Amino acid sequence: MTATARMSLAALLAVLAAGVPMFPLTKDRSYLFLALVLIAGSVMVALLARRIGVPEPVVRLLQLAPALVVPWLIPAAGNPVKLYRSTVEYVATAFAPMDYDPGFAVFCALLLWLAYLMVETLANGLAMPAWTFAPLVLPYTISALALYAETGPGL
Repeated sequence: MTATARMSLAALLAVLAAGVPMFPLTKDRSYLFLALVLIAGSVMVALLARRIGVPEPVVRLLQLAPALVVPWLIPAAGNPVKLYRSTVEYVATAFAPMDYDPGFAVFCALLLWLAYLMVETLANGLAMPAWTFAPLVLPYTISALALYAETGPGL
């Protein structure tokens, strides 16, 4: 296993672990599964692309391909404008912990997937793994800003 492959897998685990602080926001955990599918797809695409010698900037573009499966996994995502509007209305009226909403699940999953893409770009693309702290702290920041009450260590 190459160093970039190990770094990509470490980034996958780090981003999924960074998704745990979002637990108090919603009762639903399906966003972690969707994020895992997206991130694992990006990891596999990157590993295959690097194996055949694709230049690193093209690898970054190819890693966006797993987004094509989102409408297949969550049919409501087939109409992104409608999903966006319903999600904004839902988040504006709901209180944490929120029930399942497809738009919020997609939003959380895409947030984690984008965090992975940033972490992987910093770690492998730019060879600056120390800077991965910034995208990994993003879910913690969102939870800290969205929750008004303190949470215990067991979440």
